[in-house]
Amino acid sequence: MSNAKQILAMLRSRAEGDDAQFYSIALQVAASEARQGHRDTANELRSAVDAARGAGGVKASIPVSFAAPRGDLEGLLDYRDPVVDLQDVVLSASVSERLNGMLLQQRKRDWLREHGKVPSRSLLFVGPPGSGKTMTAEAIAGELKLPLFIIRLETLITRYMGETAAKLRLV
Repeated sequence: MSNAKQILAMLRSRAEGDDAQFYSIALQVAASEARQGHRDTANELRSAVDAARGAGGVKASIPVSFAAPRGDLEGLLDYRDPVVDLQDVVLSASVSERLNGMLLQQRKRDWLREHGKVPSRSLLFVGPPGSGKTMTAEAIAGELKLPLFIIRLETLITRYMGETAAKLRLV
């Protein structure tokens, strides 16, 4: 469940009329629920925030700050605020076209859902080290105003199968 301090902060921001802070804290609660494995609750919270923002005229693209991963996740994930622009990434024409199509789908996701379509939800980057996979992911996160969490593969995989599975469940 949500932290009492988060609930108090939400109530204070609501009383002060600070909608941006209110929605920011609500999204932090959703992220906390997702980390705890409560994905349905997290999705429901995100949907409620998006609906409330749409009704209030507040854009859904307000950046949300996240706390750095702690506890068991601290060594597995790195949090990074996106600073790379998509123009900074050197891409072939075909890759650039596909990325722009995916970005358009995400920007129009509400319209697509209204018309019975589902926007792309995942991408798989493949390539040798240094080929720009993480940089491209950071640029996409920046374009969509999302946080970037990087999974550190070397800390995720261990020689014991059960331990690796437990770490995968955490992420």
